[in-house]
Formats: sequence, structure tokens, C-alpha cells
Amino acid sequence: PEGFTPKNCSPEFLEKQIRSLKKMGVKGLYRCGYWDLPGLEGPAYYVYGQLWHREEMKGEQLFDEYCTRVFGAAAPEMKKFYTLLYSRQNFSVLPKGETRWSHHLRTLRKVGDLAPNQALFAKRYAPEVMAELNTLLKQALPKMTTPAARWIKPFIEREFRYLESTAN
Repeated sequence: PEGFTPKNCSPEFLEKQIRSLKKMGVKGLYRCGYWDLPGLEGPAYYVYGQLWHREEMKGEQLFDEYCTRVFGAAAPEMKKFYTLLYSRQNFSVLPKGETRWSHHLRTLRKVGDLAPNQALFAKRYAPEVMAELNTLLKQALPKMTTPAARWIKPFIEREFRYLESTAN
């Protein structure tokens, strides 16, 4: 259901996945399709790559490291931004038998019955969630002055606008 929007890539999820793969003897993975969303999934790419060879680290530590190194003064806002974005990925399946979202959302968005993937997307990216993400991003953008932040900033903005447009 995600299409070209962020996938479940929280630091905790990635840490659990890598530890499980390593327990089974996996040494590495070929990442076909890697780098789809360098802006919205940038921290995930970093955490995922680093956990393969920095086994002593926790996913959350690497997430903090990424935000601090890349975003500098904008790190606090971007940590909140990504944390909220990751929290929405927990909505991965609809309750059994649910094929549409609530009457409230249908009225608010003036749409009929939603297909299950549309309902899931609507639940993940409700208007109030998108508004909060937008606010955090607007607060962070002017503070993004490191070379890495200046490079990644256009990706974040473009990918977020696509997510916002799709959610709307």
C-alpha cells in the first residue's frame, strides 16, 4: 500500500531485522531498488547500513547520530519529524473485516468507500498528522545549513510534498 511513500523503517524495526538476519548467518544483502526515498528514508538507509558492521550500536543511537551529523541545528526538529513518520508505519494492517475508514473521514474527505490500501493510507496520514509533519519540516528547513543537509534538503521537500499530495 505504500507505493512511492515511506516504508516501515524505524530504527527499532531495522535493528530487530538485522539482528534476526545475523542470527541466521546472513552476512549481507543485495539491496535492489535501494535509495528510492533518500530524503524520507535517509536515516533508515544509514541505520541499516551501519548496523551490519557496528554491532555494538543500537538503532536509536545511529538514528540520533545521523540526525546530528546531517542536520546540525535542525536535528531536534528532524528527529521529531522522522519519529512521527515512523510511528505512522505501525498502522500496517486494517482490523479484521474492515474495508473502509470511519464515516467521519469519509465525510471530511468527501469520498465514498475506500479500498483497503486507501483506508490504510488515510489512517497513517490523517490531516492532523500531515499538519504536524508539515510544521516540523517548516521549522527545520531554515536551520539546515550543513553541507549534508543542503544536499538532502531538496529530496526531503520533494518527497514530503508527494506524500502530502497523495494523502490529500
